[in-house]
Amino acid sequence: MTRRLTIVGLVLLATVAAWAAPSSVYFKTADGTWQKLAATCDGARGVITFALDPAKLKGGSTMIVLDLPQGIDLNDEQPPLITGLKLDGRTLKDAPVLDLDWLAAHPQTLTIAVSDARNPLDPASLAVRVNGLLLTSQQARLNFTDPGHRSARLELALGELLKTQNSFANPLEWRVSDLSPQRNTLSRVLRYDCLGEITQSPTLVAQSSFQGYEDLKVLIDGKIMAPGETTYGSTWAAEEVPGDHWLVMAWPQAQELRGVEVFWAVYQGVYHAPEALLVQTWDGQKWVTHKSLEKPKATASTVIEFGPLKTTRLRLLQPDGKGNLARPNIMWITELKPLTQ
Repeated sequence: MTRRLTIVGLVLLATVAAWAAPSSVYFKTADGTWQKLAATCDGARGVITFALDPAKLKGGSTMIVLDLPQGIDLNDEQPPLITGLKLDGRTLKDAPVLDLDWLAAHPQTLTIAVSDARNPLDPASLAVRVNGLLLTSQQARLNFTDPGHRSARLELALGELLKTQNSFANPLEWRVSDLSPQRNTLSRVLRYDCLGEITQSPTLVAQSSFQGYEDLKVLIDGKIMAPGETTYGSTWAAEEVPGDHWLVMAWPQAQELRGVEVFWAVYQGVYHAPEALLVQTWDGQKWVTHKSLEKPKATASTVIEFGPLKTTRLRLLQPDGKGNLARPNIMWITELKPLTQ
């Protein structure tokens, strides 16, 4: 293991306690290159003494490496690379954030191939989190595929864990570093949405919620706010940020629907009907749009008819920035009434 020290401040002469006399000492210069550092070792006292020139340091700090192991490339500043990525056998294209949108079911296995052309990978640096839960070394471990430990495979059995967590929004994060002194780190996030098993009829799920307006039960309690009443406790609102906003209503068994009536929140005399709205159902693999509304009237409610059809999932999607002109980045509703046969 490389022993390294970070010296902060303009140090002209430093004495560093040493557990063994190093065979080599290097330091990083202001231009980012590494140079050997003249040092003397006093084995009896267990100290190393060296002199640093402030003019050669960047910002008054540097990194010192004692005993450079064979095969370590000091000048490597590139993180490891992903050379293969598969989810349940399906090849994924690598990206810093892999957003898979909606999946029909939670995945079972994730396989990640990692390599570094210039330095070995550090198995102790591996960290994998599933919905914020840090996996143990038994659950996540690098399996090296070459003698120099520069290539490895990470196979994650996720099925039971994801099923137990039963979360509809699922981020999977992993990171691993190489053994260079810089500890160049590869990090990735994979995320997807999945409603999974629905037990309550109906179940409501929102992409986000405005602080204080997280209670989705108000949308199916039969109470419609009237003008002049407070919106708090009687409406749901999405977080007021750019991006698509959506609301899903789901049932354990298929429902025969012919539409939905949406009752809009009213604030300062304005009914917050959006500028655009998509009405969708889930076909088992993807969301299918049945209605695309443009500038519905800003009245107390909007009746949206389609079908009839059978479905277990209904979604209202407000495209990015297409909320009411008064507040285009918010989606704001007081009640939902599915229209049945």
